[in-house]
Amino acid sequence: ANPLMDFGSFYEVSLGATFAVSGWAYLLSIIFDAKAAQLYIVVILLVFFMTAGVTPKLTTLVGKPLYGLSYMSYARWLCEDLFVGHSFELTAVYRLPPKFYENAGRDSLFAHLLVTSYSEAFKIY
Repeated sequence: ANPLMDFGSFYEVSLGATFAVSGWAYLLSIIFDAKAAQLYIVVILLVFFMTAGVTPKLTTLVGKPLYGLSYMSYARWLCEDLFVGHSFELTAVYRLPPKFYENAGRDSLFAHLLVTSYSEAFKIY
């Protein structure tokens, strides 16, 4: 694999995800006792992984309770930022309409952005 996202940006995103997880862990350790907090953080992180938008896609979660929960999921924003960090560096050829490709689901970045509900609009680095 040859990621187009530079190491500094990848490190920033990973550090932000680590900060988010530790924030949830601190919050739960304040609210619950030690054993319960450990259990709840594992359960919450698993739910966050399930609502990250990889499988199932975010478009299939629309209108369901898990879609609202996905906005609190650090994993959703981590997956989106890693994908957009890579795709932002691609040339304009990859942003052609899906009909231009033999296999749009595999080759078209535009089609993939639509299916996953990701946006390059918030790319700040």
